[in-house]
Amino acid sequence: MKKVLILTGHSQGLGKAIAELYLENPDFEVVGISRRSSGIDHDRLSEISLDLSDLTAVQSHLDSLFPEGRFEEVFLINNAGWIGEIKPLEMVDPSNIIKAQNVNFTSPSLITGAFVRKYKGNQTKKTICNISSGLAYRPESGLSGYCSSKAALAMQSEILAMEADEDTQVFSVAPGVVDTGMQDDLRDTSPEQFPKHQAFVNLKESGALVTPVAAAKKIKYMLDNAAEFPDVVQDIRKF
Repeated sequence: MKKVLILTGHSQGLGKAIAELYLENPDFEVVGISRRSSGIDHDRLSEISLDLSDLTAVQSHLDSLFPEGRFEEVFLINNAGWIGEIKPLEMVDPSNIIKAQNVNFTSPSLITGAFVRKYKGNQTKKTICNISSGLAYRPESGLSGYCSSKAALAMQSEILAMEADEDTQVFSVAPGVVDTGMQDDLRDTSPEQFPKHQAFVNLKESGALVTPVAAAKKIKYMLDNAAEFPDVVQDIRKF
């Protein structure tokens, strides 16, 4: 029986690495949800163009995001994220305060709720994996939107685990410092707006960043061996 992965933010970075890794397994169908195409040409990949900052669009697509049929396992990985404007809160455009919350928290909440409703009660094994961040637990000046929205996602993951049926496992995963466009944004911001600017420059220059493929492999290992990871909150740097 087939398995299905529904994955947001699959067009680049960590999300693309996760998609490509799961497509190596012939048992998996992958549904990728992003604003842009991933450029991956594969007959087991279905791509849905959707902007997670647009809540009206997200709500109108909820019924079409999840494949029909019976599956051995269904996975949802809420990977899409946006760093937002990197500057003190009073300098952030109000529309971008809303956008960061929509992309990082509200849309994942809507998608997760629809996922649970779709597959609840059919005895299919279900896994929900929210890609959070160490910044969900560590405040950083200039990153109020990102830190707060990822903190909300992490807390919701823990509550969802309380509410879930016995066939569902929930994770909130910090992927570490991954060498993606988000790291570029942090390094390109002025020290006046982002006091930790130099620390992120140092991470790149010292070779401390993890490749998207390496992070994707650890996330997949965790999901493949979920019994070894009973806690909701996980950090791939610890295994």
